[in-house]
Amino acid sequence: MDTTTIKQLAEQHGFSESAVLEVAQAMQRGNGRMAQFNHPELGGSGQWMAGGMMMIGDMFNNALKARVQALCDALAGQVSVTPLQQMDMKPLNQWWLENMGLPTTAGSQNDA
Repeated sequence: MDTTTIKQLAEQHGFSESAVLEVAQAMQRGNGRMAQFNHPELGGSGQWMAGGMMMIGDMFNNALKARVQALCDALAGQVSVTPLQQMDMKPLNQWWLENMGLPTTAGSQNDA
């Protein structure tokens, strides 16, 4: 994503460029469908998923949550999405049973 777009989104949503860049990078990792980020302006740790799931560390700050949601929704339309068929789905280690084929999802939380 180019710096002009980052700057425009920062101005539009009232966040710093570093906060927008944090979400943009998280959105890129999540293929435009999900993001997990951590930035003080965004209420600390947060997660967003297309379809409406939104959580931020400052969980009772509904105004901030709405602004972060709007930023994530705007970024989702800007991120280039790689179709699953084109992604390298090789596991990093052999944790999956070979006779079951490749897993369709993988993840962790809190280093587990």
